[in-house]
Amino acid sequence: MDHSAIYRVVVGTAGHVDHGKTALVKLFTGIDADRLSEEKQRQLSIDFGFANFKLPDGRRVGVIDVPGHRDYLKNMIAGTTGVDFLILVVAADEGIMPQTRAHMEVCRLLGVQHGFTVITKTDLVDDELLEMARLDVEEFIKESFLDGKPIINVSSKTGIGLPDLLEKLYRSLLKMKPRSDDGIFRMYVQRVFSKKGIGTVVSGIPDFGRIGVNDPVIAIPSGKSGRVRGIQAYFQEISEGAAGHSTAIAIAGIKTRDVRRGDAIVFKDTHEAATGFTARFEVLKSFPRSITHYQEGMVYLGTREFSARIRLLMGNSITSNDQALVQIMTDSPIPVFSGDRFIFRLPAPLGLVGGGTVIGPESRRLRRNAETLRNVLDYESCLGNPRKTIYYAINKSRMCGLTISQAAAEANILKSECRPIIDELIKEGKLVAFGKHYFTNGNIEYWKEKLIESVRRYHAEKPWKEGAELNTLRDMTKLPNQTLGFALSICFREGRLAKEKDLIKLPEHRLSVPRKLCDLAARVEAVFLKNLFAPPVLSNLLKDFPDNEREVSTVLEYLENVGRILSYQKRDYFHARLLEKTWNILFELSRKHRKIKKQQVREATKMPWRCLNGVFFMFRDMGILKEGDAYDEFFPNAPRSWRIETVDNWE
Repeated sequence: MDHSAIYRVVVGTAGHVDHGKTALVKLFTGIDADRLSEEKQRQLSIDFGFANFKLPDGRRVGVIDVPGHRDYLKNMIAGTTGVDFLILVVAADEGIMPQTRAHMEVCRLLGVQHGFTVITKTDLVDDELLEMARLDVEEFIKESFLDGKPIINVSSKTGIGLPDLLEKLYRSLLKMKPRSDDGIFRMYVQRVFSKKGIGTVVSGIPDFGRIGVNDPVIAIPSGKSGRVRGIQAYFQEISEGAAGHSTAIAIAGIKTRDVRRGDAIVFKDTHEAATGFTARFEVLKSFPRSITHYQEGMVYLGTREFSARIRLLMGNSITSNDQALVQIMTDSPIPVFSGDRFIFRLPAPLGLVGGGTVIGPESRRLRRNAETLRNVLDYESCLGNPRKTIYYAINKSRMCGLTISQAAAEANILKSECRPIIDELIKEGKLVAFGKHYFTNGNIEYWKEKLIESVRRYHAEKPWKEGAELNTLRDMTKLPNQTLGFALSICFREGRLAKEKDLIKLPEHRLSVPRKLCDLAARVEAVFLKNLFAPPVLSNLLKDFPDNEREVSTVLEYLENVGRILSYQKRDYFHARLLEKTWNILFELSRKHRKIKKQQVREATKMPWRCLNGVFFMFRDMGILKEGDAYDEFFPNAPRSWRIETVDNWE
């Protein structure tokens, strides 16, 4: 099927249980949307179903039929996520019912703006009751997006009203602007199944963009990657899928267990899962109570259902018919994108609370202060403006920066559209390129201050050391390798940091040793000298200094820095004099025996096996002792004059 044979609009039903939604869909499409055997047995829709029909010009339009029972509201929400045009179904013999109201609220919160109302089961009532039902509907839809739109009387049993329904449906749809296929492809998964000879198939309604055969994709949040093997729309092969129509995608490389309803299919290197998002949240006018800070409930986002908490970014509660900026937090990663609509619900009897629009993914737990509120408002104001969104997203990335693919995904534009914007921002001096990543000047200032503050803190904690090692600074700053290298190069160039023997320091730093540290170091060293060939383990050493437990680790590091104490894997500590004496014994033994065994050294030193093994391992790692061909045989690999570099007058 040619892509032009699809009209990119999806029609959806909504209404109370047993009001005739599925029968209506079958009437004008000829397709029974109930696909489950249980649905057919009970004559009750449980999950949303699919159908399609042709416009007079031959183009196909997709239809989603949703369940009306309140127990299946989550399935109704998942199905309505992809709907552009709503058919609100009201039975003439019952009128407006609780789920009619709930479905209408859901459609409004999910941003549906087009549709009309159909009064069904007209064959069951007389003219007077039919008029009453019509008045009931007109009152209900007043001031909603259905106000002023057609209200059509239909009997699915007799077919009365079908020509009028089709004529008004065709006219209404052709007045609509089809959904745009601009932006980067993404699709929330509605169904997952496996087909023999094809493999994993996922179906849904793409929100943005286009996808073709052989395109590389990933499923999020699992992160599993694959390649598009084939695409179908309305049971026919197509070369390219696009936003605005039901799409089934066969994917090679992703197993059915790696993807489920509620996941998202996106292009590689564009989006990542998050454990939260910021949003503008609205509480329904009909909700009977306030929502408090950190309220727990169920969130429906795309086709996904998950438990989450609402963190109010300001204030402690939201009342009905009120709005607030919030952060929704969940325990596990989810796919979420700027501009998505979501629903928030509490357990019965409270039910539907409200919903809103996602401002942006945000896994960090945001502080509740004026600065956070200002930042979220700034980001909200950027949405819809690619240039502003790209700059703000890069600035918000702080430490990591963004690649051009990530920046394009944030703005929901193609890479070819993103590149000129980034080039222009670089020319204006607002962005800096480093490798494949882009940063703002604000990012760079943030790194420099973070880096310099970390070096300053290191000097304060260990003033006797020349400077910090690169790995130590990486752990302190949490900066990625690439970012850390970039920040260091700038700080060196500006003279704010200096490098001395692979150690990084402040230019003004001078070595110093606090008197208190010297006194404690002398006491600790005395313990090692007293038990030279049986040095204490760290736990026993700490018991010897109960009032200075915290400082003992610092003292050991200091003594190691000046060469008085040496450690093996920061587990076993030895005084330098022990190592030198042991080396002399080893050398004397080697003059009598070509190769030495550990037992001979143990007999000569009376050293415990724990210490002896540690000493041998240290000598081996230093390269001054080599292992022989036989087990437990060693021979020296350095002259007798070998000595450990130490600071004699370390005080």
